Amino acid sequence: MTSDDPVRTGPDAPPAKRSGGGLDSKSVAAGLVAMLIIVFAATNTQKVKVNFVVASTQASLIVVIAISVVLGVLLSATVARRKRRRTRARD
Repeated sequence: MTSDDPVRTGPDAPPAKRSGGGLDSKSVAAGLVAMLIIVFAATNTQKVKVNFVVASTQASLIVVIAISVVLGVLLSATVARRKRRRTRARD
Protein backbone atom coordinates (compact mmCIF):
# COMPACT_ATOMS: atom_id res chain seq x y z
CA MET A 1 0.00 0.00 0.00
CA THR A 2 1.41 3.38 -0.95
CA SER A 3 0.86 6.68 0.80
CA ASP A 4 -1.64 7.61 -1.97
CA ASP A 5 -3.92 4.65 -1.23
CA PRO A 6 -6.88 5.42 1.04
CA VAL A 7 -7.38 3.27 4.08
CA ARG A 8 -10.62 1.34 3.76
CA THR A 9 -12.73 1.00 6.87
CA GLY A 10 -16.19 -0.31 7.56
CA PRO A 11 -17.92 -3.56 6.60
CA ASP A 12 -16.29 -3.66 3.12
CA ALA A 13 -12.76 -3.36 4.48
CA PRO A 14 -10.49 -6.40 4.22
CA PRO A 15 -9.85 -8.23 7.49
CA ALA A 16 -6.93 -6.98 9.53
CA LYS A 17 -3.80 -9.08 9.33
CA ARG A 18 -2.76 -10.70 12.55
CA SER A 19 0.83 -10.52 13.57
CA GLY A 20 2.44 -13.54 15.08
CA GLY A 21 0.40 -16.69 14.83
CA GLY A 22 -0.42 -17.27 18.44
CA LEU A 23 -3.76 -18.00 19.96
CA ASP A 24 -6.25 -15.23 20.53
CA SER A 25 -7.90 -14.65 23.89
CA LYS A 26 -11.22 -16.21 22.81
CA SER A 27 -9.49 -19.48 21.93
CA VAL A 28 -7.64 -19.55 25.24
CA ALA A 29 -10.83 -18.80 27.19
CA ALA A 30 -12.77 -21.49 25.28
CA GLY A 31 -10.01 -24.00 26.01
CA LEU A 32 -10.03 -23.18 29.72
CA VAL A 33 -13.82 -23.50 29.92
CA ALA A 34 -13.66 -26.83 28.10
CA MET A 35 -11.02 -28.12 30.52
CA LEU A 36 -13.09 -27.02 33.53
CA ILE A 37 -16.17 -28.79 32.17
CA ILE A 38 -14.20 -31.98 31.57
CA VAL A 39 -12.70 -31.96 35.07
CA PHE A 40 -16.09 -31.16 36.64
CA ALA A 41 -17.82 -33.93 34.71
CA ALA A 42 -15.07 -36.50 35.39
CA THR A 43 -15.29 -35.95 39.16
CA ASN A 44 -19.07 -36.48 39.16
CA THR A 45 -19.50 -40.11 38.16
CA GLN A 46 -22.22 -41.24 40.57
CA LYS A 47 -25.67 -42.35 39.37
CA VAL A 48 -28.51 -39.85 39.59
CA LYS A 49 -32.24 -40.03 39.00
CA VAL A 50 -33.34 -37.99 35.97
CA ASN A 51 -37.01 -37.01 35.88
CA PHE A 52 -38.71 -36.32 32.58
CA VAL A 53 -42.29 -35.14 32.17
CA VAL A 54 -43.66 -38.63 31.58
CA ALA A 55 -40.91 -40.91 32.90
CA SER A 56 -37.75 -41.09 34.99
CA THR A 57 -34.51 -42.99 34.68
CA GLN A 58 -31.11 -43.49 36.29
CA ALA A 59 -28.04 -42.07 34.52
CA SER A 60 -24.45 -41.32 35.32
CA LEU A 61 -24.03 -37.68 36.31
CA ILE A 62 -21.19 -37.32 33.78
CA VAL A 63 -23.66 -38.21 30.99
CA VAL A 64 -26.22 -35.72 32.30
CA ILE A 65 -23.57 -32.98 32.43
CA ALA A 66 -22.31 -33.79 28.91
CA ILE A 67 -25.81 -33.75 27.43
CA SER A 68 -26.55 -30.46 29.21
CA VAL A 69 -23.37 -28.86 27.84
CA VAL A 70 -24.11 -30.02 24.28
CA LEU A 71 -27.69 -28.74 24.47
CA GLY A 72 -26.48 -25.41 25.87
CA VAL A 73 -23.93 -24.98 23.08
CA LEU A 74 -26.52 -25.84 20.42
CA LEU A 75 -29.06 -23.44 21.92
CA SER A 76 -26.50 -20.63 22.15
CA ALA A 77 -25.41 -21.16 18.54
CA THR A 78 -29.02 -21.15 17.35
CA VAL A 79 -29.82 -17.91 19.19
CA ALA A 80 -26.64 -16.24 17.92
CA ARG A 81 -27.38 -17.30 14.33
CA ARG A 82 -30.95 -15.97 14.50
CA LYS A 83 -29.69 -12.69 15.98
CA ARG A 84 -27.14 -12.30 13.14
CA ARG A 85 -29.83 -12.97 10.53
CA ARG A 86 -32.15 -10.35 12.04
CA THR A 87 -29.32 -7.83 12.21
CA ARG A 88 -28.43 -8.43 8.55
CA ALA A 89 -32.08 -8.17 7.51
CA ARG A 90 -32.32 -4.71 9.10
CA ASP A 91 -29.23 -3.43 7.28
